[in-house]
Amino acid sequence: MLRNLLKTSLRWLWNHKLFAIVNVLGLASALTVVWFALLYIQFEYSYDQFHQNSERIYRLVTDVNTASGTNYQSSSEPMVAGLQQSFPEIESSTRIFLDYLLVQRNEKNFGEEKIAYADSNFFSFFSFRLIQASPDPLGAPFNIILSQKSAKKYFGLENPVGQRLVVNGRIPAMVTGVIENMPENSQFHADMIFSMSTLIADFNPSIKGSWGYFGFYSYLKLKQSTDAKIFQTKLDPWLKKQFSTPNTSYKLSIEPLTSVYLHGKARGSRTGSIATGNLSELNAFKLVAIFVLILACLNFINLSTAYYFERIKETTLRKIIGASRFQLIAQFLMDATIVSSLAFVFSIGLVVLLLPFFNSICGKTIANSIFTNSEYIAIFLGIALLCGLLSGIYPSINQIKTSKTFSLKEKISLNKSSGILRKALVVIQFSISIIFLITVAVIYKQVKFMQSQDPGFRKDHTLVIDYEFDDRFTQNFESVKDQIRKIPGVSEVCFSGCIPGRANRKNPVSIENSEGEIVNAQWDSYAIDEDFIKQFQVQTIAGRPFSKEMFTDSSEAMLINETAARTLGFHDFQKAVGIRFLKGKDYGIVRGVVKDFHFHSLQEEIQPLTFRMSTGRFTFISVQLHSTSIEKTISELERKWSELAPGLPMSYFFVDDTFNELYSSEKRFGKLMSSLTLAALLISSLGLFGLAAYNSIRRKKEIGIRKALGASLAGVYGMLSLDFLKPVLLSFLFAIPLARIITGRWLENFAYRTNIGFEVFFMSALIVVGACMLTISFHCWKAAKTNPASELRSE
Repeated sequence: MLRNLLKTSLRWLWNHKLFAIVNVLGLASALTVVWFALLYIQFEYSYDQFHQNSERIYRLVTDVNTASGTNYQSSSEPMVAGLQQSFPEIESSTRIFLDYLLVQRNEKNFGEEKIAYADSNFFSFFSFRLIQASPDPLGAPFNIILSQKSAKKYFGLENPVGQRLVVNGRIPAMVTGVIENMPENSQFHADMIFSMSTLIADFNPSIKGSWGYFGFYSYLKLKQSTDAKIFQTKLDPWLKKQFSTPNTSYKLSIEPLTSVYLHGKARGSRTGSIATGNLSELNAFKLVAIFVLILACLNFINLSTAYYFERIKETTLRKIIGASRFQLIAQFLMDATIVSSLAFVFSIGLVVLLLPFFNSICGKTIANSIFTNSEYIAIFLGIALLCGLLSGIYPSINQIKTSKTFSLKEKISLNKSSGILRKALVVIQFSISIIFLITVAVIYKQVKFMQSQDPGFRKDHTLVIDYEFDDRFTQNFESVKDQIRKIPGVSEVCFSGCIPGRANRKNPVSIENSEGEIVNAQWDSYAIDEDFIKQFQVQTIAGRPFSKEMFTDSSEAMLINETAARTLGFHDFQKAVGIRFLKGKDYGIVRGVVKDFHFHSLQEEIQPLTFRMSTGRFTFISVQLHSTSIEKTISELERKWSELAPGLPMSYFFVDDTFNELYSSEKRFGKLMSSLTLAALLISSLGLFGLAAYNSIRRKKEIGIRKALGASLAGVYGMLSLDFLKPVLLSFLFAIPLARIITGRWLENFAYRTNIGFEVFFMSALIVVGACMLTISFHCWKAAKTNPASELRSE
């Protein structure tokens, strides 16, 4: 029986190639999208699961609640040791501290951003693999472990273990090991790992024992019998006994290691060593993949219900000669199974072919690891077959019902309900495609809106030299400014500790509010020189900017932005000038209020910001260039830099490029959605193409009669086209309100957002109607041009 069903199905599909090809291509396209969705989702959820006992590892997070709100910080230096002494539930613990340093070998200097300091048990706690190492590689100060990439960079083919690198131009560090490059699905990435005792011994000894400096990422491994929820409840009471700060409350919590990437509260790091995912985008990707699969199933159902009338005589004859209801249904399901199996095989080829393109869109290096996993292949084959079977059940049952009342002598005619069903399915298909299209248009419009907005400061033609790995200009930065300013093409120069658009750690500030009380807050803070405000054209709206003529400005003055002043209760900004802030044991004075500007992405509201005038170590030199001869000016600047900082490479970027990079996630999401929308339109158009082909064949007699009665070519073409344009245009009535709700909710993630204008819907309508007309034109035109005599003669 099975062999007979297979032969019959293959013969029918071979005789109806258009039906088979359209369904195979549509379902294969949808399955390809689902393949990629599974690969991407599996990769995103696999972060940190390669660590042994990862289900028992947790990260410490400190919620710092002040008058300005809640900030999520990591942990302080003594926390882990104190917790381990107090709670027997903790099996072990470890810490890392992230930094950036200047590393030298053979007179060549390199700025290394992904630097970590780690406790000596780091490699027994986590499952990063040491390729080679001396005993206890992180046990002593100035020990360093290199990644494979860094080992090759500094030592080539030499054995690096036992050799030395010079750090920050003065400190010799001994290479004690090499580790495999960290997996991409690790939230933590470092090219060099120093012993934690290096940090305490030399670089930053002041953080030893400091409870209020939350610069450490601390991890706990709980014993197997420990209930993490019960353990969590013990942390806050313990922390309150250790330290407290007036007007500030602290909450200590733990996060499962495997959920930090997608769900973690303390997100990312200034150096980029901590990776973070986007859960909302991942969920959106899941939903879109499901809807694309639904589109393919609707295609299958729609074409099957259209083509099944050609098989009514066959089905009736089978029933007459004794075929059971089960056998008849099995025949149609065999058709669906063959189509879905072919689509499954074809989708594998598409995934292999398109995987590099997909990786470039999502910015990952996702391997087709699912293909080597028999469970995943079985599950996915099951999905493909289930889609085929579900898509084939309704048409098969519907045909069997129809064949009961059909006589072999009757002409085949379509009932009204089946026509309504097919049009309804077309409406649903194109509604989904239109929603996707409008969503993509809104994403790109929002990105363009954010990039085109005035950030409130001058960012054009501003080149920034990043020398955060070096402190050689601490004493002579004014002289350096003068020398750079003399370069032709340079108009202004300033030094600062941070740049708008770059990540910046929030710092504690104790400052007077409108009630005269000193309140604690965690605010962004910039260390700047006196020229920063002028060069970046930040407007001072109350008080005055910094001046080196006022010798107390470098030690006792502060500037705040409008938001900071409002947070403190000042609506008349002049009254905020002269308020006190705590500086050690003494007080400083706020000398001015500057107009708000965007120093982070427009996704975020402008936060309180303070400025302190510094004469010490800076990390950035901002150089304002004339708009002409920029390349020549950069060449002169590089030549001058080699004189000012011999051996230190000139690493630079432009501020406007930095701001554009803030929206890279949204751009990547837009590209991903564009690809999925293209797949959705392709699937919908394939279905429409098949229906147009079938419709033109079914109406040959009608077309012949109309042409014989004098209908024009354009009239016949318009009649056939209108049959399909009506449901497509109707789909806009359903899609536009839904798309407006979906995109409106997405835009709520942005503090500053664009309007969903009429042009978005107009362009979407233009694209969809254009795609529809392009799809059906061939068959409609071909049918309209047929000779009516030949068609009527055949009847």
